[in-house]
Amino acid sequence: MKNCNFLFLLIFIFSANQVYSQSNLDQTFVNNIEDLIKKKDYQNIELEQVKFLSFCKENDSLLLWMNSNKKWARSFFDQPNISMLFFKDIEQNLWREPLSPQEKISYTSFLLNFQYLYEMGYNDFIKAKIIAEKAHQFIQQKIKRTEDFPKYSKDLKTKVVQSEIYVLHHLANIYNRLGDEKKAENYFKEELAIAINNKRWNLIGALYGDLGKLYLNSNYPEKAMELYRTGLKNEFIQADSRNYLLLNYAHELVKFDSLNKAKLIAQQIEKELLQLTINNLPTLQGRQIILDEIWIQIYKKEKKDIKQAERIEMLLNKAHQSNPSKKGRQIAKYYLIYADFFFEKGAFENMNLYLDSAFQAIIPNYTFPIKITDIYPENTILEALEGKARLFETMAAQGDQENNLSQALACRALIFEVERALRSTYQYESSKLYLQELSRERTEKALDVAYQLYKITQEDHYKEQAFQLAERSKAILLSESIRALSVKEAFGLPEAILEREQELIAYQNYFQKTLIQHELAATVKEDSLHNQLKAQLFEVEQELYQLQDSIRTAYPKYAEQVQEIVPLDLSKLQAQLHKNDRTLVEYFIGSTHWYRFVLDGTNIQLERKELQSSLTTSIQNILQLLPTKLEQEKDYQRYLQLSQEVYKELIGDISISTNGLLIIPDGQLNYLPFESLICSKEGNTTNYLIQEKAISYAYSARVLEQYNSYSSTATQSYLGLAPVSFSKDMNLATLNFSEAEVTSVQALLEGQSLIKEKAQLTPFRTAAADYKIVHLSTHAGAGEVPWIAFQDEKMYLPEIYNLPLNADLVVLSACETGLGELQKGEGAMSLARGFAYAGAPSTLMSLWKVNEGATKTILQDFYTELKNGASKDDALRQAKLNFLANDNGIQQAPYFWSGLVVIGDAKAVFPTTNWWYWIMGGGLFLFLLFLLRKRKKIADIQ
Repeated sequence: MKNCNFLFLLIFIFSANQVYSQSNLDQTFVNNIEDLIKKKDYQNIELEQVKFLSFCKENDSLLLWMNSNKKWARSFFDQPNISMLFFKDIEQNLWREPLSPQEKISYTSFLLNFQYLYEMGYNDFIKAKIIAEKAHQFIQQKIKRTEDFPKYSKDLKTKVVQSEIYVLHHLANIYNRLGDEKKAENYFKEELAIAINNKRWNLIGALYGDLGKLYLNSNYPEKAMELYRTGLKNEFIQADSRNYLLLNYAHELVKFDSLNKAKLIAQQIEKELLQLTINNLPTLQGRQIILDEIWIQIYKKEKKDIKQAERIEMLLNKAHQSNPSKKGRQIAKYYLIYADFFFEKGAFENMNLYLDSAFQAIIPNYTFPIKITDIYPENTILEALEGKARLFETMAAQGDQENNLSQALACRALIFEVERALRSTYQYESSKLYLQELSRERTEKALDVAYQLYKITQEDHYKEQAFQLAERSKAILLSESIRALSVKEAFGLPEAILEREQELIAYQNYFQKTLIQHELAATVKEDSLHNQLKAQLFEVEQELYQLQDSIRTAYPKYAEQVQEIVPLDLSKLQAQLHKNDRTLVEYFIGSTHWYRFVLDGTNIQLERKELQSSLTTSIQNILQLLPTKLEQEKDYQRYLQLSQEVYKELIGDISISTNGLLIIPDGQLNYLPFESLICSKEGNTTNYLIQEKAISYAYSARVLEQYNSYSSTATQSYLGLAPVSFSKDMNLATLNFSEAEVTSVQALLEGQSLIKEKAQLTPFRTAAADYKIVHLSTHAGAGEVPWIAFQDEKMYLPEIYNLPLNADLVVLSACETGLGELQKGEGAMSLARGFAYAGAPSTLMSLWKVNEGATKTILQDFYTELKNGASKDDALRQAKLNFLANDNGIQQAPYFWSGLVVIGDAKAVFPTTNWWYWIMGGGLFLFLLFLLRKRKKIADIQ
């Protein structure tokens, strides 16, 4: 037994010596590198780092290696390029995954510090976002979901919570800076939930302020005010958090001109800042800066110029003291405040100097004019370019119009490049749509400049530039989606990645649909199931975004092509119009003017008119009358009058020599069937535009151009669907004509029909990709979330986006399939648009609750014309003319026939071959062959 004890003692002493020896060696490496850091001997640091890495690998000292490199990297935060070397060492040489709790927390800390370096050291918010997302995912999947997490000590769990709060806060701020407010809101809410769960009262108060500020900037002041009041009433929130809430509250009061109350609160905040014990000096300085900004806005509204200038100067001085390198977004913001101050005073030279200072703070090696290669996704660049454009536009009014307006237009063109870069960083469609809405205002300003230049110079290229600008404001997100469908195939993305993307999209659709159904059915919307569904949706969207982000990183040329907005080839567009015998009429409705572009095979016309409230009112009144039968004489006469007025204003003064019109609408015009407008009325004869021209519609000329290269590879001609009756929980009326409508077309075109219980969503999904024409005769709704009904369930708009379609035409024989929330810059968010997203180049849709019998009659004739080789717009025109000709007057009202319209590519689905050309060509070929043989015989005889 003694011998055993002695043996254990020897083993212990040997082990201790080994540990002591290794520990000394650890410290030797660390000391050597730190000595070299002090001497700034960077070459030998790198050599010593290689040895240190080798030693750590041999001894599997992952924690030592990460902690040491983090410490050294942080010591060089003021020299980002050197700091980056240490972080890159961790990123590139991680020889295994972190396993122990301490290693996992250390790795998370590395990611958070690495993200901070990109954000603050390089102003690279895109890279910072990617690393922060990685940190968030690592905490969620590798720490909190592991079996050993409940066994963590209290201290380790606290560190995990702190790390999670930190990363969520930075993600929220990054997305807010990039303009993706939806995503920022989600992250702030997630952070707030963790803070409440862990009773971090001081943090909770700050988050009420941050989230409130986000709502304020997103034009939801009521939400912001509610949060501020909630926070200020909370007795647990400490004084410094309460002070931060007051800052945000004062800012909101200024925005809404409650200046006296704002001044009282600002004075209170100033006193509190002197008394508060805030250990973090940068936090205190940050609050003083916010307070200065509030006073600047107060003095600006009170027109106290001297006080305003003094505060701006104070603000700049503080910013420079806290950022001696005089670089960065925040300083640029303050220069822009000063530039705005001088603009209002008419001191344009000073304004220009401060605008240049703002650019110098955010663009390395800045020179004007700015190169497109200097553009990156940063809102401050956009704001500074807006300032430059405004300066040139104002100076144009004082002289040298052409030069100043040209400079302004060049600035505005660069603004759109910044927008494109920003849009590429957004995940949620709602955020992209919000950017599009803001873009509309900027497009209107750019159009105004281009129009002025055209009027001054009479140079055609300004008309063309104006048309390109109008096009940039239309259906860009739809265009990107269509482009992505083809580009993925062209770049040969791996099948496994595409399959995983589709799988995640399917999960996303499922949770979106379940959430919609729950919100529609639940009396209490914020219950536990609602929160669980939101969390699951958020998780899937995060993974999907990570996957798509990795695709963009691995295939940068693919990402560039999807996002790139190549100017339209106008000569190609005009050649297509000439070939199809069509005239394109495109509208842009601004806040003060509306623009109209008219293109045919040879000319481009540009006209600008002042936006009269009378025109807007007339269109609104027509839109109210169209879905009615006009049975009362006063309604009929009212419609006649308004329709002729609107026709004359919108289209009556255009000389149109072609057989058809292609309308690209805007604003409320998205809901107006132009064929119902009355060209003239003589006695009892009413002449509608449909009786003069074939009419089709498009989301944009760019989208049409993309459709021109599309060709369906579907092997079968027709798929019809008619549920007839629906499951009881949907509470939808039986559609008595729908079965006959669908089967009569099947008899004409052959194909397949899904009738009654066969008309369910899953069989439709399975079959849809195999057919050139997909015809849905059912119910639909255009509420907050548009839907279309199958026999067993409804399919909502988000699901339609990812349908596997391969059709030339989708026919939506249902109510209001062309209606939806109107989004500036993108159009109506309708079911028809959803099918376009899914890849359908053209859709026949309805603009109101259609008459079932009239629809059946019109569609039968439409398909007959289509089968005979007619284009879609010609086929629909002839079907409507037949309906009007065969009617005895009872159903002459546009309600019965004009609500069905074709949007998208109008070319024929079954183009016919002109056999006379073939016969003549064949005859000519035989005649030439005969002559050649005859000559050969003569030559042989000779």
